[in-house]
Amino acid sequence: MQTTRIIIICLVIGIGAVVVHADEVWLGKLPYRGATVTGMEDGQLVFRTRAGSTVRRAISEVTLIALEGRVDFNTAEKAFQAGQDPEALKAYRQALRSAQVDWLADLIAYRRLAAMERSGQIDKALQQWQAIYRATKGSASALALMPRTLGPVGSQANTNAIEVLTANRPEQDTTDRGRQVTELLVKLYELEGREEELAREAARLAGTLMAGDSDEDAPDEGTPDETTPAPVGDLAARLKATETLVGAPGTAARAVELIEQDLDAYEAELLPQALLLLGKAKRTLADHADGDEARALLLAAGVNFMAVVAHFSETTEAAEALFEAARVNAALGNTRAARQAYDAVRSRYTDSPMAKRAAEALAEMDKTD
Repeated sequence: MQTTRIIIICLVIGIGAVVVHADEVWLGKLPYRGATVTGMEDGQLVFRTRAGSTVRRAISEVTLIALEGRVDFNTAEKAFQAGQDPEALKAYRQALRSAQVDWLADLIAYRRLAAMERSGQIDKALQQWQAIYRATKGSASALALMPRTLGPVGSQANTNAIEVLTANRPEQDTTDRGRQVTELLVKLYELEGREEELAREAARLAGTLMAGDSDEDAPDEGTPDETTPAPVGDLAARLKATETLVGAPGTAARAVELIEQDLDAYEAELLPQALLLLGKAKRTLADHADGDEARALLLAAGVNFMAVVAHFSETTEAAEALFEAARVNAALGNTRAARQAYDAVRSRYTDSPMAKRAAEALAEMDKTD
């Protein structure tokens, strides 16, 4: 009889131990029920499955988390998943007050960052991001989470974001963080129409790009630079940063210089984007030039655009390149060629946003004929 009671007690204890672990984690549409969330590590949620294996996933890949006994947090998660960001932020704030373990506070910080950026609160998102960046000691994964979604034009959020960025910018612009801060300031000043600050920051960004690698990354003395081509990742980063320079007359010439110095190094993956940006920079310069100089710049831009269309017609850049070529023809007075190009965009790239813009351009041309 005594033996039977011991067995029954052991069974009850064992069943209780299994039931305790009733967290739930969703990765996309894949649920892990009966999981046990154990922590956060540099932006990754760590949990054990019911089978006992450990899983690590970037928090951005996790669509929903349900923690046993955490009503406030679970309420926040449901609101977050539904895109109800104000409600989610309120519930996360409530959940933070009762968070008894550090990893839960970290998890809430990452969720708040995402909700703030998604709801247009770039100023608050930047402050939350800076706290995460410091807590992770400047990890690469934290740097990648820097908010980039701007608020509406003229919003206080954008004004505050500029203050946050300028007050906390790194001393060295050439660091990855320094470059990203400058890029974001360029976009903010451009959106807000603050031309003087835009010109200053765009020039600062251009100087950073021209500086190239730091001294510690430079090739050994006596090794020619041309024998060590830039890695594709570096080229892509430089090209992306150059996007902010092509639309401003004060920096378009520098954009042309930066793209052309790498043009021979671009492979097929990056070349369409490089040619498109090169053409757009020349078009910007043409818009602020006169006479033969403007015409020469327009023709050069047209050559770049048509190179994308001719050699990379299946890429995402092709539709925009053909649209820009049509604009060049219109600016040169080649109305018939412009019409043909706009019509080709509309019929050839029906799924592209450029198709709608081409139709609108044709309608405008009809009004003036």
